[in-house]
Amino acid sequence: MTTSNVREDSIVKLIGSWRTVDGSIQRDETEEQIEEMLSDCLETESYEDDGWAIILRNGKDGSKWRLTYVDTSTHGGGPRILEKMDD
Repeated sequence: MTTSNVREDSIVKLIGSWRTVDGSIQRDETEEQIEEMLSDCLETESYEDDGWAIILRNGKDGSKWRLTYVDTSTHGGGPRILEKMDD
């Protein structure tokens, strides 16, 4: 699924969410967009000391991003937050 109806260079922060449908967890469009960016252009640069935050670099434009999770008490950290960092 392509969710690139928003220009990638205009994105500053994406906050994903999950919903339960018929007993199974489904990701929303924002989670799909985060996944698309992770697989298309973001590469892991480092991990923060807490182990929950990942610093990423966009291979296309060099921008830095921070990937965290909405609820670290949830199994797997819950939905993701992808936020562009200041240069």
